[in-house]
Amino acid sequence: MKLSKLYSSDSRFEAIIFNTNNINAILATGERPHSVGKTTLFKLIDYCLIKKSKPKFLEASVFEDFVFYLELELADNSYITIRRKVKKRTKIAIKVHNAKTDLSTLEDTEFDIIDGYDNVLTFFKEKIDFELNGKKINKYRNYLNYFLRDKDDFSHPFMLNKYKRGKDVEWKTIVASMVGLDDTIVRKKYNLEKEIEKLESEISSLENNSNFSLSDIEVVKETLLLLEAELNEKETLYKNFDFYLKEHHINKELVSEVEAIVAELNKERYSLNKKQQLIEKSLMKEQEIDLKKVQKLFNEVNINLSDMLIKSYEDVIEFNDKITKDRELYLQAEHSRIEQRLSEIDEILILENSKRKELLSVLTDTDTFSKFKKIEQEIVTIKTNISLVEEKYRKLREYKCKLKRVKLLNKRRDRLVVKLNHSIKTPNDILLSIKETFKRLSRLVLGVDAILNIALNSSDNLVFETKVIDTAVVLDNSKEEGEAYSRMFCFIFDASIGLTYKNQKFFHFIAHDGLFDNLGKEYKKGIMSVLNLLVENGLQYIFTSIEDEIDDEEFLELCKSEYLIKELADTNEQRLFKMDTF
Repeated sequence: MKLSKLYSSDSRFEAIIFNTNNINAILATGERPHSVGKTTLFKLIDYCLIKKSKPKFLEASVFEDFVFYLELELADNSYITIRRKVKKRTKIAIKVHNAKTDLSTLEDTEFDIIDGYDNVLTFFKEKIDFELNGKKINKYRNYLNYFLRDKDDFSHPFMLNKYKRGKDVEWKTIVASMVGLDDTIVRKKYNLEKEIEKLESEISSLENNSNFSLSDIEVVKETLLLLEAELNEKETLYKNFDFYLKEHHINKELVSEVEAIVAELNKERYSLNKKQQLIEKSLMKEQEIDLKKVQKLFNEVNINLSDMLIKSYEDVIEFNDKITKDRELYLQAEHSRIEQRLSEIDEILILENSKRKELLSVLTDTDTFSKFKKIEQEIVTIKTNISLVEEKYRKLREYKCKLKRVKLLNKRRDRLVVKLNHSIKTPNDILLSIKETFKRLSRLVLGVDAILNIALNSSDNLVFETKVIDTAVVLDNSKEEGEAYSRMFCFIFDASIGLTYKNQKFFHFIAHDGLFDNLGKEYKKGIMSVLNLLVENGLQYIFTSIEDEIDDEEFLELCKSEYLIKELADTNEQRLFKMDTF
């Protein structure tokens, strides 16, 4: 992928047409060349390459209606254009096309995709189809700033500025994959170490807060067994005691039940006694009718009883005698039943009153129940102690598991270290090529042999470093010399990666912001040789510089003619954006 064109719908931004097969120079001229837009241009390109966050300068209200288009040339000579609007909450648009073109007037419906960040990013990654050594690259933006270095990224060849506050794993896995090492091994190793560190912290906390020791686990286990045995013994005693009490119905509720039965029986007894008395009284009373007394009564009132009436009356007396006998039989039978029931009630009352007396006697025996309650309390105490010991046992088992887990993870980590160390000691073709190219370019630029050294430190972490190995030259260790070497090594590393992957689907451009700034003349001829080498190998090189920093007349002439794609100056018409500074 190469940069083809950057333009805008707003005329205040003049289109920049990049040469995809040559050196591209962006020169700042005039008396005040430092704030004309060189670094701003890099931030804008970065944003157009689907960066999620907006660069700070675009937050100025003057840019609200700007729309930017970045045209890219792909390896198959097709083009892809990314449209980014500055206005908030607007979607990103992408169009794939076969020739260089201007899409600033293209309708939304004519783009291949217009969507939110995530969907557009997925679409874009599928189209560029980046890979390294046959392995697909999912996060191309992690690699981008090695090939789009602004002035803040020249302090370290391998660690970009944005990674300085993060974990080393973030940039080391990226560099590892670029130099031909298996980045998954590096990532797995760091992840294992992170898990080990977390576990060791937890283990330390357990040891400090709970005074844990592996020797305690057997003691706690035996203590738990003893407590469980004691609990079993107490519960057996409790059940036997409880059974005895239940067998004898010894509880207050049962006393109340017995008293209720006694009361009910006494009530029934009283009722039956009343009935019995009435029956006895009824049986004692005779039912008789005296005919003579009736006749006398009638005679006194001058009424004669006829023979017929007397005959009927005698029948009534006979009937009455018969009913009286039946009634007496019924009352005698009921009297017998009542007597039997009263006898039964008396027997039951004797038993229930005896039971009540016995129950009350036991219930008032405080010693018996205090023993029962003591057993209950002991069982509660033992169960509480078991819970505490079980919790300690659980933590000790957890502690033991964590120790075993750490041991296991350390073994896995060690195996990964062996693999990683083997890949360093027996480098593949990619790593050999990068190392050789780095050494060759170092001699061109610095005039000395320098190597890209990759090793494992005492913590078995990857170390990427540059080493000058020319013993004939004593290097000046001043700050200026150190900064110059650091910047040169950034340039050499990026160029080495670009040359190594020139035939793979990867970044085929290298862009450096301010490479020549404050750089000694002795390095510039070597840099120019490397730039020509990049172009010869089909790579695109883009750089910004202040004109006065290029003190080689021949190269400066080429930069102002053949290589020039943008000249900037501190005027409203010659700044990157044709407007007052913002």
